[in-house]
Amino acid sequence: MKKVSVFIFLTIIYLGISGQNWETLSSANALNSITFIDDMIGFIAGNGGTILKTTDGGNTWTKINTGTNKNLTSICFTDDSTGYAFGQCSIKTTNGGKTWSALSTLPVDLYDLILSASFTDSLHGYATLQFENKLLKTEDGGKNWTLNSFEGNFLNSGDYKNTVQFIDEDHGYVLGGEVEVSSFILETSDGGLSWQQHYIHNGGYCMNLLSLQFVNDLIGYSSGEFGELYKTSNSGIDWIKLPTNSQADLYGLYFLNPEYGFTTGSSGTILKTIDGGQSWEKLSIGINSTLYSIYFIDENSGFAVGSDYTILQTTDGGINWKVKQAFENNYYNAIDFPNENIGYVAGNGGIIKKTTDGGTNWESQQPRTTKDLQSIFCIDENKVFIVGNHGTILKTTDGLSWHTMNAGTTNDLYAVYFLNKDIGYAVGENGTILMTNNAGNEWSGQTSGTLFRLNDVYFVDENMGYIVGEFDSPSMDIILKTLDGGSNWTVVSSTHNRILYSVEFTSPTSGFAVGLTFNDNSNGLIWKTKEGGNQWVEYNTNSGGYLFDADFVNDNTGYAVGDDGTIVKTTDGGVDWEQQYSGTNAILTAVSFVNDSVGYAVGNHGTILKATDTGKNGLGDVSDDLFKLFPNPASNSLVVVLKTLPKNGTLIIYSANGQEITKKQLVDLKTTININNFAKGLYIIKVVSANLASFGKFIKI
Repeated sequence: MKKVSVFIFLTIIYLGISGQNWETLSSANALNSITFIDDMIGFIAGNGGTILKTTDGGNTWTKINTGTNKNLTSICFTDDSTGYAFGQCSIKTTNGGKTWSALSTLPVDLYDLILSASFTDSLHGYATLQFENKLLKTEDGGKNWTLNSFEGNFLNSGDYKNTVQFIDEDHGYVLGGEVEVSSFILETSDGGLSWQQHYIHNGGYCMNLLSLQFVNDLIGYSSGEFGELYKTSNSGIDWIKLPTNSQADLYGLYFLNPEYGFTTGSSGTILKTIDGGQSWEKLSIGINSTLYSIYFIDENSGFAVGSDYTILQTTDGGINWKVKQAFENNYYNAIDFPNENIGYVAGNGGIIKKTTDGGTNWESQQPRTTKDLQSIFCIDENKVFIVGNHGTILKTTDGLSWHTMNAGTTNDLYAVYFLNKDIGYAVGENGTILMTNNAGNEWSGQTSGTLFRLNDVYFVDENMGYIVGEFDSPSMDIILKTLDGGSNWTVVSSTHNRILYSVEFTSPTSGFAVGLTFNDNSNGLIWKTKEGGNQWVEYNTNSGGYLFDADFVNDNTGYAVGDDGTIVKTTDGGVDWEQQYSGTNAILTAVSFVNDSVGYAVGNHGTILKATDTGKNGLGDVSDDLFKLFPNPASNSLVVVLKTLPKNGTLIIYSANGQEITKKQLVDLKTTININNFAKGLYIIKVVSANLASFGKFIKI
């Protein structure tokens, strides 16, 4: 299908839409946490269930199968064999990271992420949670956990808790604060039974603090947004602000001793001090990735990890840094599978990859071009065409070697479609239409009668075909139709303030187009025709995002993808659409289904997704053990009906990125919430009382 060219804290929420079964096969996942057992063996944890291991001091890293694609935000080891990784799930290894299994004994609801964890030995461990103002504690190596409140009522529901660190089984600290108001640490000397609060900053505007490290029982450091960095020399009672001369958000913090330390953050920032924070040197690393975590084995050998699968290594105390491993942060524009096992992806910079095992492994191919590639069409598993910028047409007949065909144009080509092994079409900028009748060996131009950019082409049979496109100024789309194999093309529709990216027909008269309009209801729109393109009806998928491509497996069942990880599905021919959970916020540019149960989607940041057992996805009215909410999706108001009224119950609504939107006390079994001013998108709703927590989801349209 053709697609548009278009100790670490991370606030992440698992949305958990029912029936989610899109698996992330490939993505430039962020790496969030790094630790070493000794000078040779180290581990990195990141998004998408990523865990990497080194056994040679960081020279090479191997990805380990964790059995999960959930985001992991922290990793720690208590000895050579036993380690833990936490985040959207909690997993444990007892064999040095070879295998990982779920830590099923945790008394935590799926939505309560463990933000930070600290182990003092093989038995004693502690963790903080995203939504609950409580501390998790184990005294038997994770076999059993207790959930304890922070005694003293220091934390409000809106307070954050970013890092926990225990020096021994009794003495520990938790970094927290009220967003933009105050920051503080909680200190315990009895293993978490009681706590004392010490303010780092209180009064006036306050930047959020993100990381905490105590070097010993007296000296500690805390870093945060906009270059904020503080130091204590009396166990956290008093704090002084340090002069970093940086505006970066500082996520990572690591001190080898009270004087020698590093902090990392946004825009590739690494700062170094050798005098206990009195002065900081900004180190040059040559990349702009956000660095979330840093670890030094000794004064010379250190590592930093971050976004876009970035791993940096220094062997001279930070003077020089090498990129040890960086994910190929590809922008994929197209995908096509001729069968369940064999498929191809293509994207910017001439990237082509092939899988022969249903997407589990992908092998790069050598097309001998650096042009951006925009569209793929597989005639069979070996005969494949790809088109792209500057008139690029590539052909393979063995699925391995690629040959450049003469397009006769330097215009960018955005879509390719073949009726059979001989007859095919390609379309592109400036109204370009190309046709071949000899298996792509020769291409000739057809007259489109327009200078519009033509984005996609689809033929129903050898005579009837359709093309959709756009014009920039003024913004308008175009739909072309031919009844004689392209000898003549006529304009059947052209609408102002609308752009069309993709077109597909399920019968000679019934077809679909996706794109956007420049008005208040521009998101998530699909157009359908039942009259051979002469008239089009607009349908809103309620997805809240632009749509760039669609693929139909039959007359009724189809899928569309777009920005912010949008995936929607219809089972009634496009009249109604349900949102599916993709597990990513990447721009999804292309979707391809092999059959009614197996499909793939690709996009930016190297994203490749696979769907199986697709019939179960959807949102709909949510019914929980505690409450029901409707309508879903909702536009103006949302009704929450409780089965029983909890004592001192509270209803909280969060945005998809974890920000608290509204909160109200529950005083009746039926509560109506005005969501008229909410932005369109997905929201989490939480009903909580002293002894329970229950969750639901809804979409604002």
